[in-house]
Amino acid sequence: MNKKAIRVTAFLICLCLLTGGCDNAAAQNREDTSDGAYFDLSELDSKDREDAALKGTQYLAHFGGYVGARVDANLKNWLYDAYESNPLMLDSVRQNGETDIAGQVDFWFGMFTPCLLRGAAGCYEMERDPVLYEKMERIVADALACLDEYGSLEYDAEGEEFPLINPSWLNGAIEWYMSSSSPAALELSIRLGDYYIEQAETRGINDTMPIGGIAQLYLETGEARFYQLLEKYILAWGWTGGDYKNAAENGVEYCETLRNNWENVFEVAALGPIGEALGDSGYEDALQYMVESIILTDRRSTGANTTAEGAAGSPYEAGSAETCGNVSWAYLLAEAAGRAKRSDLIDELELTFWNAVLGAQDMAGRWWTYDTPQEGYRVASIQELNWQAVQGAPEFSCCMSNAALGIGTLSDWALTRDDTGIYVNYFGESEMVAATPAGNLIRLTQRTGYPADGTVRLTLEPEEAEAFSLNIRVPIWSENTQISVNGKRLEKPMAGGYYKITKTWESGDTVELSLDMSPHYWAAEKTHLGQISVYRGPILLALDSRFEPEWDGRAQALDLESFSPELTVSEEGYPSPAVLLKARNAAGETVTLCDFATAGQSGTRYTTWFDNSQLDPPRLARGACCWNQRFDSGKGE
Repeated sequence: MNKKAIRVTAFLICLCLLTGGCDNAAAQNREDTSDGAYFDLSELDSKDREDAALKGTQYLAHFGGYVGARVDANLKNWLYDAYESNPLMLDSVRQNGETDIAGQVDFWFGMFTPCLLRGAAGCYEMERDPVLYEKMERIVADALACLDEYGSLEYDAEGEEFPLINPSWLNGAIEWYMSSSSPAALELSIRLGDYYIEQAETRGINDTMPIGGIAQLYLETGEARFYQLLEKYILAWGWTGGDYKNAAENGVEYCETLRNNWENVFEVAALGPIGEALGDSGYEDALQYMVESIILTDRRSTGANTTAEGAAGSPYEAGSAETCGNVSWAYLLAEAAGRAKRSDLIDELELTFWNAVLGAQDMAGRWWTYDTPQEGYRVASIQELNWQAVQGAPEFSCCMSNAALGIGTLSDWALTRDDTGIYVNYFGESEMVAATPAGNLIRLTQRTGYPADGTVRLTLEPEEAEAFSLNIRVPIWSENTQISVNGKRLEKPMAGGYYKITKTWESGDTVELSLDMSPHYWAAEKTHLGQISVYRGPILLALDSRFEPEWDGRAQALDLESFSPELTVSEEGYPSPAVLLKARNAAGETVTLCDFATAGQSGTRYTTWFDNSQLDPPRLARGACCWNQRFDSGKGE
């Protein structure tokens, strides 16, 4: 087949997708139903219901409020047009031997397209958006066409007989298939799996093996050849420094392993599916150990987990908090929390999502940062990584390609379920559809101003009355929480766990949750000794010169004896903060504080550090939440 024929074939495939598209009833364009709901359960067909019963999370999710605007911006202002606006992404493969673009296309350029596909997978799982489906299927069709002609998905400047394919391709293809059930994505995944089998046989195994993708491919297909390749990869992990199972069993921290950059966090996340594929619970244990290790040694005040793109062994070191690292960390947390139903990891994930992930995103969804510092300026990655931008793909960098996954992980943790009940993890204006333990559908709607306030009203609408357990996450920072069902106050829950409510749920039942939004802190060490981070719920608070135009850039001192922030309303127009507070500093002057995700969005300088000597730095220990320090008048902490 010649190049022209390939282009025509790809066009015809995409045209078929555009006219037929996904036939899932849940994926059709929708407006609010007559009863005010976003999703109409009666429109979901038998396939929707079967798929919902198989998922360990919600089947559909619509987010409103501040997060909803961010989700929508990511979808419509980035994912819809990212591939088509940067055509060199795969067209570089078609230019093999025709055009000399070697000076601008490096090997890692090959990760950009599949990472975009991987991020889109989670975003698609929210509302099964048909436009997103068509856009991503175009990528899959183009990738298959490139494999037909070149046997590769990389620009090959050297004329290699067996050119390498970036391992992100298999990860992206299989996750898109798992989200969308796309036959083309499954075909692409299998062909890539066979490519890696051939590579292992003819050229051996290098340290860029897609071990997580191979594990998932085996779990989806059951093909023995992929299981055998997985076994080879596990053996190779030993000499490439990635044997995280052995490291965990010997008490080695993640930062002490040889593979501890942001990319390797995805390999840690692969421990879950590897253990599932092998039937070895030791991998699950290692997964949980390594997550705890990263929290212990490297999770920063913003919820970021890397310093200068890797593990530093301390959350107080100076260095960039890269978006790729934040995204891979959110992905790992969601994987570990979902498998173990751990509310403490959801607390961590909520911290990361609201601050490190949303803090890296432009509010309009057009760009993401490379580094999202704890103080300074929020700089677009297309400025800071402009050396990665090339003609034909000017918007792309590693961070721009990975960033959508940070939003997409919301699908993996907002609501989870098992054969006993449902776990409500996300708080915020939303509507979700899930399967009950009996396989019926249920709609769960939240009405709330969270995180500006802590009152959450959850309405349950099961298709049929059914007895099961509803597990409400009570965050570790909510020390005084109140829960009521249908207006009846329940026993006070303990902070840091799930509050289980087992009853026969009927349509219209309501659960009201009142969370404790009093401030909590993290006293720093090393270069920031004598300074603290201030939190309200999951939100890291910042002082932004947009709201404090007279601020001279120096850290404000706080007296925790009198520190009592109160909600206020922004009069600055767009971009509107998720949380805006008025408080008094140690000098008695009124200062305005906003949520970290909004700080610096207008190009203004901000800081999250405040001078204070009333709290001692916490002892970092497994199982302890260092960002939940409290001030007790007269005792300090």
